[in-house]
Amino acid sequence: MIIYDMKTEDLINPIGIDEKKPRFSWKLQSKISGTIQTAYRIIVRSDNDTVWDSGKVTSDRSICIEYDGQSLSAMTKYSWQVSVWDEQGNEYTAILPILKQA
Repeated sequence: MIIYDMKTEDLINPIGIDEKKPRFSWKLQSKISGTIQTAYRIIVRSDNDTVWDSGKVTSDRSICIEYDGQSLSAMTKYSWQVSVWDEQGNEYTAILPILKQA
C-alpha cells in the first residue's frame, strides 16, 4: 500500500499555517484489489522531539484527522508522519518533512 497526497489543512507541504490544531489527510493506493485501511497513527515532531502521538487508532478515516496535542508554537518547523495498517495487519508509513507554524 502506498500513502500519498498527504495534506495539512488541505494543503500539500504548506510553507506556513496559522491553525493551532491542524487537520491531516492522506490517500492510499494498493496494487491488491480490496485492500483497506483498518487503523492509523499520526506522529508530529519538532526536530527529534515528539510533540503529539495519536497512538494506534482503529479507523478507516483518512480525511480531516484533527491534531489533538498542545497548541503548536509560532515560527516552529514540524514534521508529521502517518502509519496505516491494512486488514492483514501490515503497517505502512510515510513522512511529510516540514509543517511550519506561521
